[in-house]
Amino acid sequence: MAERNPEKVARAILAINDTVGAFSVAGGASSKPDPDAMALHPSMRKAVTNVMASVIEALKKKTQILDGITTDSAAYLNEASLYEKDFKKSFFGSHYPKLRSIKAKYDPQSLFVVPRGVASDEWDSELRCRR
Repeated sequence: MAERNPEKVARAILAINDTVGAFSVAGGASSKPDPDAMALHPSMRKAVTNVMASVIEALKKKTQILDGITTDSAAYLNEASLYEKDFKKSFFGSHYPKLRSIKAKYDPQSLFVVPRGVASDEWDSELRCRR
């Protein structure tokens, strides 16, 4: 979507520029491995820009602007936000079902859980009790 509408992308980046940084990440070594390799979200392999924000409220509001210019956005795990609207898509993409099956095999009781991690949505918001 973004590659077909560069003007919309530019307007979105300018609209959020006061609280975020945008860094070019197009191509390079991250685009070369098998897209199904689990270490990196599939969308990050074809990303053109990595947008980061550090102010939580600004991040929540401005994520909506970014969601409007792409249907295949992703979060780089060590820069991800707990406020992602759809953490499964943003953090894991098409890898989520496979990761969920691996977790079921090695952690069948789902005892190892982290915020916005695989199967965390099966727990309450404080990760104390299963739903």
